[in-house]
Amino acid sequence: MHRWLVPHVVLPLYERLTGRRPWSEALRLRELQWWPREQLAERALLRLRGVLGRAASRVPYYRELFTLAGVAPEDVTTLSALSRVPIVTKTDLRANSPDRLLAEGVPATRRWKTRTSGSTGVPFEFYADRAGMDSWLASHLFFLDWIGAAIWTPRIDIFGPPGREAAENIPGSSALPQLARSLVLGERVISVAGVDLTLDGLQACLDRFPRGRPYFIRANPSYAARLAARSPASSRSST
Repeated sequence: MHRWLVPHVVLPLYERLTGRRPWSEALRLRELQWWPREQLAERALLRLRGVLGRAASRVPYYRELFTLAGVAPEDVTTLSALSRVPIVTKTDLRANSPDRLLAEGVPATRRWKTRTSGSTGVPFEFYADRAGMDSWLASHLFFLDWIGAAIWTPRIDIFGPPGREAAENIPGSSALPQLARSLVLGERVISVAGVDLTLDGLQACLDRFPRGRPYFIRANPSYAARLAARSPASSRSST
């Protein structure tokens, strides 16, 4: 039921009522992926220069960084020119966050505070722009297409730290209670912390899904790699 209802009724109606465009943007991305490679590369460089230009003109830290490196956004005319763009680390960003990383001229009401999962050690907090929320959601829907899944495909989210659902990394994803999301979108999600997850724990999650129905697992690479290394198949291959 949801396979037809969500793309043909729920999402178009949502766009009409809210003025937002995540589904339309996802459909645009579907078409865009079939553009000729050269045209995609040209488009990517054009948009990249736009991002670098806004960073250099509006964000104090990046403005100083580009100046010290002697690089201007308009210098990035080829992919090889990216090697001239300074590389920053999370340590650099933490040392300049938040004031020197906030874009000038963007109202505080557009800021959306989020953070990384912390799978590499310590979560990194940062601000995203709510104006880009539709693109984030559209990318999420588009990537589901790539793996042959959809919103209504059952999934297991393996992230961390404990008590923080992965859905919070998608702006606006928690706007509807889980029960409403299940009824309206057909979404069925089991969220577990990957820090202490065992193979038995993973199997217990899988047993909660109907047998024979497709599902997928979304996880931080470090958690997925640790579980894979402990699997019986991994043990057999190493002997």
